[in-house]
Amino acid sequence: METATEVAERLRSSIEATEILYGHIQTRITASFGLGQLQSSSNTWEHLFMSCDKALYEVKRAGGNLSEPRSSKTSKLTLLGH
Repeated sequence: METATEVAERLRSSIEATEILYGHIQTRITASFGLGQLQSSSNTWEHLFMSCDKALYEVKRAGGNLSEPRSSKTSKLTLLGH
């Protein structure tokens, strides 16, 4: 999870730092990532997907432009970025 969080944060930061020029309009975009982790072999890919999806929506409710790891066994959340 630590490596995935680092990769997501590097991606988020890189996207945020990228300037987009369209004609005379200059803008920036941001990204949010919801990260999850399988805790046992009894968990399914669907469980992992739902965990990531839930984490992503929590990030969006927190204002977006964040990376958020989420353990499927705990509700403790860590917000990175902004």
